Amino acid sequence: MQKVMDKTKGVCRAWWKKALICLILAVAISFGLEWLQLATQPKQYTTEELGVSEESFLSLENANLIECSMEGVAVRVDGGPAELQFFLDGDTAFNRISVYFDEPPVDSGVMRVLYAPAGQECSVEQSTQLPFDPGMEKVDFTFQEGSYDKIKVQVAGNAIIQSVSYAMADYRIIAIKENISGKRIALLSVGLFAVFMILFGIHGWTRLCGTLKNAKNGICGDWKKTLIRLGLFVGTAALMYIFLRLYVPYFLNKPFNWVLRFFCLTVSAASGCLFCFRKTLGTKPEVFFLILCLLIGVTFSVFEAATTTNSWDDGHHYMSASKYSYLGQTRLTEQDNTALAAWSERVYDLSAVDDWHARQDQVQSKGVVTLSNGSVNPKEFWMLFSGIGLYVGRVLGLSYHGIWEMGRLFSLIAYAVIGYFAIRRLKSGKMILAAVLLIPECIFLAANYSYDPGVVAFLALGLSYCFAEWQEPDKKLTGANAFIMLAALFLGCWTKGIYFPVFFIPMFLPVNKFKSKVWRRVFIGIAAALILYLVWDFAHPYLGGQASQNTDNRIYTDADAGKQIAFILANPLYYTGVLLRGLRSVLGPENSEGLFTFFAYMGKAPNNFIYVIILAILAFTDKSTDDHELARRGWMRLFFEFLMFGIACLAATSMYIAFTPVGADRIEGFQFRYTLPIIYPAIMLLGSGKIQNNINRTVYNGLIYAAIGFVGFSAVLINVAALYS
Repeated sequence: MQKVMDKTKGVCRAWWKKALICLILAVAISFGLEWLQLATQPKQYTTEELGVSEESFLSLENANLIECSMEGVAVRVDGGPAELQFFLDGDTAFNRISVYFDEPPVDSGVMRVLYAPAGQECSVEQSTQLPFDPGMEKVDFTFQEGSYDKIKVQVAGNAIIQSVSYAMADYRIIAIKENISGKRIALLSVGLFAVFMILFGIHGWTRLCGTLKNAKNGICGDWKKTLIRLGLFVGTAALMYIFLRLYVPYFLNKPFNWVLRFFCLTVSAASGCLFCFRKTLGTKPEVFFLILCLLIGVTFSVFEAATTTNSWDDGHHYMSASKYSYLGQTRLTEQDNTALAAWSERVYDLSAVDDWHARQDQVQSKGVVTLSNGSVNPKEFWMLFSGIGLYVGRVLGLSYHGIWEMGRLFSLIAYAVIGYFAIRRLKSGKMILAAVLLIPECIFLAANYSYDPGVVAFLALGLSYCFAEWQEPDKKLTGANAFIMLAALFLGCWTKGIYFPVFFIPMFLPVNKFKSKVWRRVFIGIAAALILYLVWDFAHPYLGGQASQNTDNRIYTDADAGKQIAFILANPLYYTGVLLRGLRSVLGPENSEGLFTFFAYMGKAPNNFIYVIILAILAFTDKSTDDHELARRGWMRLFFEFLMFGIACLAATSMYIAFTPVGADRIEGFQFRYTLPIIYPAIMLLGSGKIQNNINRTVYNGLIYAAIGFVGFSAVLINVAALYS
């Protein structure tokens, strides 16, 4: 007994020391990161007046009012966006516009002043934007001195404007000094402490060092073989590059340029890896998943324009990523607002792209125009990875478009790494999961500002741990594996609760997988509790008469969630027909282009049917004796497939309720990407454990990866690289 107590005390002391060291490191590094944040973030500037000439007031009565109205002698704005248009004679020079409030605003808002000389129209290029906060009496806009005959005051928020004046001001621009944020340091410390405990507390760092040491020994131990492989890699890559250098300009019917050269280099590198590292290809296909995912996705990340409307709702997601990069602070420059505008400027002319980027940097250097504090949305946790990329880009002093690229690139890296660990966990079906995660549309989403890759990646990770337990019938479920399984599934469902039925799959694990009945009850109880939470989180906005308040009216003003729910309950057969037609429009084989090679506003790519064939082949051939335990339970697999169909029905129904006009005969907004997370389990559950694939795994994996790479790289070439000339 004494020995046990002494050993326990020794372990506690060791953990106490590790925890203390990790905490000290986390706090110290957090202070350093906060200092870098303040040193590299866009500055907030203010003007210090040295003198002002006589003010002249503009007539509100003669102004052209849009989305606002006169209230006595003042102008009332209720929400906006509203606009006050003034027309001057253009004979007077001024450099300041002052907007006075009749009553101090009670809410925050944003105001922009646009100014144009005679003969020109107002534009964003000649404008300045500032926020207004509760209690302010006026907002002063200072800009370049000139004679202007058009002035526009745009207001977003609630305000009563008493008067608008112009004057000549003598001023200087100074940067506002910002203090260290204790809140940011605390959040950083907690996050870094958790990372350090994983690295050092559970020997993650030791394992990483061991892996690197084994790799070094493998390279140095047989250096002749290493040199031969390196030579083969260079030779294969060179031959592929020469072929592409000749073929790509002919295929596109356009001159060769450095963007196409970058594309050819990525394809050549992938070809060299597949040809030269055959042993790894056969035994560790997850390594080649990582390579292909990064090489295909990097072109999306780097060469898409530094604007939104590349992917779905990427303006909203960029805002979330930006807020994560500042740990809760919304900090937008004028260039951010330009990039967030729908269909903002894109330049694919390589002779003009440098000038465009220079103009972006010039506007960015003017500093912050919108600044507010608030909390990040934890459900959009995936945007943390993009936020880290934005932060790193600023710290490295990259250009504006370079910072955007870093944000997208870090999301891609996170997706690839999680996919790597998900594939590695499996004993069988590795190529099924690799092929699903390498669907071109999945890589496109991962290489953009979107939280969909988080749903796909974490559900794949959780389900891979679950299927791996079926493939190891003689091993007991460990606490670590159970935690990773349930935590990954929860993170995948947290952003979009409609995927909660996937939790039923681990609940049906065999009884003999658990060390005891109590352990099995605890596991099932936790899974059930997570299901209940997700169902409540997903459904509660539509309960208690609140449904109509949670309607998405961005496009269809006659949508009403409350009335739509009542319509479905009153017309179940009619809605069943609508639902089945909606599912067919998304899941039908003839629509596979939208599911596999659809890149939102970047267009669609060909070869979608090749991907259908790849997945069909894998579903029935990527099997082994390890699949026998699950394969022999036909009714259970059928039930799991029914759950996947149910998830598709939930996704469609949620869009019919919240987004579609009441009683419509179609489902609006039901997009192909909503079904991407269920492709992996649906395919993994097909086939039979009796099928024995005796093909050499190097040849088999190589052919599959070659076909996947062909589809993915073709899509990148046609939809991104070919845009540049």
